[in-house]
Amino acid sequence: MSFKLSFSEEFFTDETFPYDTEASKRPTNVYQAIVSLSKKELREIGRKVLRIPAKSLHFWVDTELAAADVLDKVRETNTCSNLTVPVRVWIDPKGDYTLTIYE
Repeated sequence: MSFKLSFSEEFFTDETFPYDTEASKRPTNVYQAIVSLSKKELREIGRKVLRIPAKSLHFWVDTELAAADVLDKVRETNTCSNLTVPVRVWIDPKGDYTLTIYE
């Protein structure tokens, strides 16, 4: 079963957004979870979910555009697996790529 994202803006970003957000092993918002992804994970999401052309992936992953694009895709997909912490947020409509958000 899946649910629509019915959370406040603080679930997606916080006062550090976008420039001062630090990576974390236990991210507390969607944007922090995105910046915590490895470059390998971002490249895969870029290639398979966002359809970034292969010749652009290296540049894309090394910019803030990558995190912004993934955040936009999360908002568009608007789905999570559960409503209790930790929340598993879907990046793509099938839920093949997810982010885990903690308290």
